[in-house]
Amino acid sequence: MNNILKYGVFVFVAVIASFFYLKPILQHEGEYRVVVVNTSERPVSHIEITGKGIDKRVIGPLHVGDMQDYYFIPSQDGDLLYSVSQDKQKFNGIIKANLKKNEEGKIYVVVGEMHQVKIYNEYDAAY
Repeated sequence: MNNILKYGVFVFVAVIASFFYLKPILQHEGEYRVVVVNTSERPVSHIEITGKGIDKRVIGPLHVGDMQDYYFIPSQDGDLLYSVSQDKQKFNGIIKANLKKNEEGKIYVVVGEMHQVKIYNEYDAAY
């Protein structure tokens, strides 16, 4: 075999191997995703996401129309909670009751007008 063919085979195998290795990392497979969306007319100072088996995460500030997400792997069963600070007011709630250890999925926390927070499994900007 000549050197160009050997190099080509090596590059081909390396690309295929790296694809299978990096795909789960890049697509966050096996992780739980919380997407926070601000659809209100005012910015959100910050949002704290807490729960058993996860590190407390502070997201923000979120300007009008912004969205941010948080990926994690739950290490214990328990409720997933939020605490939103907006206009010098703070309000709390449950994102997902009884989140299971190693559960994966996606959930949307939408902060709307009049300090209303809605939780969706799927989100379309038309809501």
